[in-house]
Order: sequence, then C-alpha cells, then structure tokens
Amino acid sequence: RLLAWKKYRVQVNRVDTSSPT
Repeated sequence: RLLAWKKYRVQVNRVDTSSPT
C-alpha cells in the first residue's frame, strides 16, 4: 500500500515539475 502511494506521489511530482499550475 505504501509503495503504491509513493509511486503515485512520484508520478504527481513529475507532472507538477513539468506543469507548475
């Protein structure tokens, strides 16, 4: 469960850096 959350967090972080909204 934590792994999935971390993975999801990383994916969101990547998008955040690409799209500073």
